[in-house]
Amino acid sequence: MVGKRLQASGIAALLVMVSILSGCLGTGNGGWFTGDRDGDGIPDKDDAFPRDPSEWEDSDGDGWGDNSDPYPQDYDNDGFTDATDIKKNGDAAIKISLTRFGVMDKVDYVLPRADVFFDIYINNRLETRIDDDGHPWRATIAQLYTINSIFVYNIDDDQQYTNITIVMWDADWPLRNDMIDIDGHDGTKELHIVFDALTGTWTGDDTDGHADGRDDGVRSAGDDDGVLWYDIELSPTTRRTPGHSVSSRSP
Repeated sequence: MVGKRLQASGIAALLVMVSILSGCLGTGNGGWFTGDRDGDGIPDKDDAFPRDPSEWEDSDGDGWGDNSDPYPQDYDNDGFTDATDIKKNGDAAIKISLTRFGVMDKVDYVLPRADVFFDIYINNRLETRIDDDGHPWRATIAQLYTINSIFVYNIDDDQQYTNITIVMWDADWPLRNDMIDIDGHDGTKELHIVFDALTGTWTGDDTDGHADGRDDGVRSAGDDDGVLWYDIELSPTTRRTPGHSVSSRSP
């Protein structure tokens, strides 16, 4: 009799434990036995947010659930969907590097040098001046100068083409500055190019990163010819203009 009572007590205790476990772990909706801890109807193995019943999928892998993500197909959260985003893993920007320049013609009547600085226009708007820490570079005629100046400009991530104009000047304060010819393509002196952010290439007055005003066939002293080495590339950073170094040598 005692044995039967103990057996019955054991069975009852086992049933209680099963009931407790069923309530805590769950054998139905929201239970661990079914592998759905948050009870949203999506098994944990398929749930990107197994502890959040309001989220279960993260299509772009940015850590935000699709239900609360305003751009569920936007991996880098920049407001542009991946289908149109040129730089899907960061903020797209154009890096313009001016590396070397030279003035080939005498541009001043008295001094055997030029006082050089550059203006950079993006989509027809002046964005920055490149110079020697606020002053023009003093450049001896027919000398090449290494400057390694960089300008980074943030663009919309769905903007494939950007118009860039580089102007090289000889400062003649208080008189009018002289534009130095770095466009060997036609009769203008400034460099007009169009950058393609998808291919990383550019078209326009120059395509190889070596602009030479003498290439237009006009080599008179009054043409104020100059040369410029530069590069343009896509860079996933925001706008900045870091420092530079300068050295010179004869061509």
